[in-house]
Amino acid sequence: STQSTWGIAAAALQKEFVDLDEVFEQKHGPIRAFVDTRGWDDFRKLELQVLQETTVMMSGAVIACGGGIVETAPARILLRGLPKVVEISRPISDVVAYLTSDPTRPTLGDPPEEVFRRREQWYRDCSQYQFTVGRKGTVDQQQTERAFVSFIRFIENGPEELNERHPSFFISLTFPNYTEVAGLLPVVVQGVHAVEVRVDLFQSYTLDFVAQQLAILRSRSNLPIVFTVRSRGQGGNFPEEEARIFELLEFGIRQGCEYIDMETVWSSERRRRLLSGKGKSKVIASFHDPRGLCSWSELKATVVDASHQGQADIIKVVATARSHEDALVLARVITECKAEAGITQPIIALAMGEAGKLSRVLNTFLTPVTHPDLPIKAAPGQLSARELLTLRHQLGLMPARRFYLFGSPIQKSMSPTIHNTGFKLLALPHTYALHETATVESLEEIVRADDFGGASVTIPLKEHVDALVSRKTCAAVAIGAINTIIPTSDGLSGDNTDWKAIFNLIAQKLQGRSRPAKTAVVIGAGGTARAALYAVQQLGISERYVFNRTRDKAAKLCLEFGATVLDTLEGFDHADVIIGTIPVAAQPSEYPKNLFVQRPVVVDLAYRPRRTPLLCTAASAHCEVVEGIELLIEQAMFQFQLWTGHWPPRAEIASVVYEAYESSESK
Repeated sequence: STQSTWGIAAAALQKEFVDLDEVFEQKHGPIRAFVDTRGWDDFRKLELQVLQETTVMMSGAVIACGGGIVETAPARILLRGLPKVVEISRPISDVVAYLTSDPTRPTLGDPPEEVFRRREQWYRDCSQYQFTVGRKGTVDQQQTERAFVSFIRFIENGPEELNERHPSFFISLTFPNYTEVAGLLPVVVQGVHAVEVRVDLFQSYTLDFVAQQLAILRSRSNLPIVFTVRSRGQGGNFPEEEARIFELLEFGIRQGCEYIDMETVWSSERRRRLLSGKGKSKVIASFHDPRGLCSWSELKATVVDASHQGQADIIKVVATARSHEDALVLARVITECKAEAGITQPIIALAMGEAGKLSRVLNTFLTPVTHPDLPIKAAPGQLSARELLTLRHQLGLMPARRFYLFGSPIQKSMSPTIHNTGFKLLALPHTYALHETATVESLEEIVRADDFGGASVTIPLKEHVDALVSRKTCAAVAIGAINTIIPTSDGLSGDNTDWKAIFNLIAQKLQGRSRPAKTAVVIGAGGTARAALYAVQQLGISERYVFNRTRDKAAKLCLEFGATVLDTLEGFDHADVIIGTIPVAAQPSEYPKNLFVQRPVVVDLAYRPRRTPLLCTAASAHCEVVEGIELLIEQAMFQFQLWTGHWPPRAEIASVVYEAYESSESK
């Protein structure tokens, strides 16, 4: 339901959640009975009053309203005055099926289709954003919920900044209809940082069709979206109709697309209005010269114009190469533009055609790429991400790096399998190896080497590698442990990805639940328990308990993380999340069944064997579980991204890791 969807968003943002219907019923009784006895007019008056009181008393909360809230003019005025209002849109056929399946809902009086048509414009007038849920049967529900959380985070905070230390790419999708290729989408987006939706290549340009395409994409990928309507004069397929193009671009902003491609050939007034109303979206001011008509001086002037006096977030200029030297000339022109005009925005500079391929290799920020499984290339001369990375390495632009695991004992570690598989799949020239040691001193020479790319850190060194790094993330400081070392432009940085893995996997399991998680139990009080408690804090779980055989150690941990010591697990029956952080050898053969009464999400950081006593007991009680091997892979995904700037292909890596894991367990 819409209410539970909003509840998921509230939990992700660590905000209080208010269901307006529930508040109404607390004050005035069941809605159906109220409407049956007093009618819709009285209901709307009191509903408005409840909304007015709630927006004042619960400022900063996430408030879920029924669709009928727009029926009265005073309510519409109130909604238009709020800073962020999101319309959750579903296909009307799915809405009708949902409404008619619930006998507790009051009748609307008119057929649902007529009610929707009456309200449709009001919804748009009263909201700044629209999140579209795909047609039933065409989207994955869990991924849609994850997409909604990302959507809400985006409209709150904007897109995550790309790390300009690493080359970044976006894949230009050229499918006319994503419905027919939905299963292929996760494959073609591997190894890139964003996905370009080429609206001009769609089989239909209606807003409903475009919204459904975005919903399908978001149910298959959580990457940022570049929303593009490329006109024919700029090398695309959309008619030269300025008003229609900007209607679609504004719709892209309303749909919460992270990047909006705005061509600079259109009127200054249209461009000014789009820039002033972009919200959290970043505008890419783009110019394409597909016929090669511009001189280099004209192109330089175009770059300055595309800056829009600093208001555009990104500049994109695409020339046409007539010789291989043109790629180098273009690079020089861009350098001169930055120096002479004081341009500070990132610039995407490309030369189309076979002769211009070098420009795609030299460009390091959001280079458009293709994929062998796409029906056509979005532009002549486009390369795949693998081809670009291979060429960058061959030209010496991306030297091979050495990555390590530091700690002891580590001979059975799955980390080399994880990272070397990722490097191979993405055509990265790096290697990951084990370096077994129990002392920090032996690491100095390795981490200062020119080809050092980064390191994972495990016991007994997590709490002792501070001397190697010049700064630590807030998470690493709070947890008191570093499991990841990252080279940066100003020295080595220490981070902790253990908590991120715990947070991510628990959050995924909690999505779709009807009530937010309030209580968590951490079993153990060692170093990994600190990461678990930090993750629980970040999840917004307010009641936190620690159970440990040594009470004093648990008490010290509780003091740091605002938790309560649990003296026994017997009788405790209201956990929403349970995290085990102790070795299998220290676990009992079975845990008290009362722990699993509420069907909590149960996590065990131990990963040999895959099903520990804690997980076996939880699974027998029909709880959702997270295995230690899942956490190992997940934290490594974050490490890989921090080191390389790329999200690795998780599914393929997991497949290789599980096969290697099972093979090692059978020996």
